[in-house]
Amino acid sequence: MALVVALALHPSAESHLWAHMIQHLLLVAVVAPLLAIPLLQWRTPRPSWAVVAIWTVLHSVALWAWHLPGPFDAALRSEPLHGLEHLCLFGTAIGFWWAALATVRQGDPGVGVAAVFVTAMQGIALGGLMTLASRPWYDGFPLDDQQVAGVIMWCPAGFVYTGVVAAMLYLWLADREPVPAVD
Repeated sequence: MALVVALALHPSAESHLWAHMIQHLLLVAVVAPLLAIPLLQWRTPRPSWAVVAIWTVLHSVALWAWHLPGPFDAALRSEPLHGLEHLCLFGTAIGFWWAALATVRQGDPGVGVAAVFVTAMQGIALGGLMTLASRPWYDGFPLDDQQVAGVIMWCPAGFVYTGVVAAMLYLWLADREPVPAVD
């Protein structure tokens, strides 16, 4: 359903930055983890901390690179480049979520929790900068539209990532043996 909504937003996303940001949020923070969860059931090798770190860096670089004014504006002028933008964000998000969530299945989600936290901070920082900017970053979008888009990236996305961290910690702690009381 989230993928359908993200695709349905495409016409609005070309003229409203806030709609574009909702589209990115749905693809990266809703659809990607929902697609990554079934991947955990396959007999894929369990990711090491290095693999989790690599996917975290790749996804963070994609997030920042595609939200720089030059690449973002170029993607809006070119449909193939726009598709590449979404493919990069979505593809690195699936890899990131697979690696981070796999740490829970491994019984040691510390690295995954750290990765989700670090990734959340990327979106919060970028959203905060967009919101607090004194002039528009992107061609054809007014400052108030950019600020609403920044708030969307900053707050709802932050809640999603915080909720995932909380769920990961809950699952990890619920699976641990209770510590016996000392008399």
